[in-house]
Amino acid sequence: MPRIACLLVPDFPIAALRRAEPDLHGRPLVTVECEDPRAPLTAVSAEAAALGARAGLSAAQVRTISNALLVRLPRAEVLRSAEEALCDVADSFSPRVENAGRGVAFLEIDGLRSLFGTESHLATSLVARLRRVGLEGRVAVASTKTAAWLAARTSEGVDVVPEEEGRRRLGSLPISILDAPDEVALTLERWGIRTLGQLAALPVTAVGKIFKPALKEIEMEATIRAEAKTVGATIGELRIDRDSRIGTIARVRVLENAHALREALDRYTFRWEIA
Repeated sequence: MPRIACLLVPDFPIAALRRAEPDLHGRPLVTVECEDPRAPLTAVSAEAAALGARAGLSAAQVRTISNALLVRLPRAEVLRSAEEALCDVADSFSPRVENAGRGVAFLEIDGLRSLFGTESHLATSLVARLRRVGLEGRVAVASTKTAAWLAARTSEGVDVVPEEEGRRRLGSLPISILDAPDEVALTLERWGIRTLGQLAALPVTAVGKIFKPALKEIEMEATIRAEAKTVGATIGELRIDRDSRIGTIARVRVLENAHALREALDRYTFRWEIA
C-alpha cells in the first residue's frame, strides 16, 4: 500500500499574510474572502481567538468585539505566492505531488526511505523546509490521503500513522474534525455520534441520509473554486443556498473574469448564478 504525506498549513490565509507581512506575526488577525461586512471569517489567529473572535462570525460582528482585532482581505497574489511555496517544498521531496488548495498538499513518499531514512525524519524535514520558506506547517504520513489529512489536522507538528494502526487511530478522532455543516453536526449529536469510529459503524443508508445534501454542497463549492482558479476568475463571495422552489443553488459574486467562469460552469448540471 502506498504511503502518503500531507503538508498542511493551518489557517492558511493568515499564514500567507504573515509570510508577506512579517509585522503581522503575533497580532490578533482575522481574514475574510471579500469586502462585504456580512462576509464570514475565513481564518482566525490564536491571538484573535483569545479576544473572542471565532469562525462563523461576520466581519461586522468581529469588529464589535475589540478594536485591537485586525480584519484583512488577503490579496490573490499573496495567497498564490504562499501556495506556490508550499508546492515547491513538496516538489523538492517527491515527483508525485497533488496541490489540494487552501494550504494542503499531498505527496507520495514510496521509495524515499533511502534518501531520508524513517518516515518520521522525512516528515520533520518537510516541516523544517516549510519554515525556511516562511510557512509554519504540519506534516502527517499515513496510507491514504484522507487518513494523512485527518492526522495532520490533529497533529501538533509531525505525525506518522503506521498502516496497522490507521483504523484505530482515526476511529478515535472527534467528529468535529470533519467541520460538518451545522444541521449535520446537530443530527449526529442527537444520535450520540461523537467519534469517526462511531460514524463508520452506522448503516450506509443512515450515513447517506445525513451527509448526501451536505456532500453535494461541498462538491459544488469545490468545483466552482477549482474552475475559477483554472480560468483566472476572482470570486468575491460564494454561497450555497437551498431554495424551496428550485432546490440547491450556488450563488457566486465574481470580481474579475466572470464571463470565463460562466463558460466553464456551463457544462455542469448543478444550478448556479453569477453576479
